[in-house]
Amino acid sequence: MSDISTAEQVPTDRLALLRPVPADAEAILRICGVAEPWVTVVPNLVAAQRLYLEWDEHWRRHGYGYWTVRTRTDDTVVGFCGIRSMNMPAGPALNLFYRLAPATRGQGFAAEAASAVVAHARTHLPKLPVIARIQPENDASHRVAERAGLSRAEYLDTDSWHHYVAPSGWGHVD
Repeated sequence: MSDISTAEQVPTDRLALLRPVPADAEAILRICGVAEPWVTVVPNLVAAQRLYLEWDEHWRRHGYGYWTVRTRTDDTVVGFCGIRSMNMPAGPALNLFYRLAPATRGQGFAAEAASAVVAHARTHLPKLPVIARIQPENDASHRVAERAGLSRAEYLDTDSWHHYVAPSGWGHVD
């Protein structure tokens, strides 16, 4: 586990990224229960609670994970954003995740949260690249990854996923 104890809170100008708590399962269902073509849907509260437990286990194991994204003005949960350990063919990496409530989209919250997460990861876990795996048709997510400072990595693509990475060029084999 890396010593990134400050990771339980990551502030931005408009947002507070906080380590999830059990009560966030309801927000997980509200936000991740929305059917969209490019995401896995959380079907009910039991599944949301199970997902929270997976996220919490990752936090306990690694000292980092997915944060609950709240507005600083009124503490409303607007989504989730964070990093999770993953293995890529080129080696260990951090998977960047962001999912915001549809009603909050278009306000720059996803890019703001993802940028803060990427900056935090690059500072506290500099040896691990940050990877965003995005389905090709999810144009908004592609823009968020770019605004967060990740570079397109076509050499990592599969039929199902486009990849973005920081630092640029990670995993490229000549």
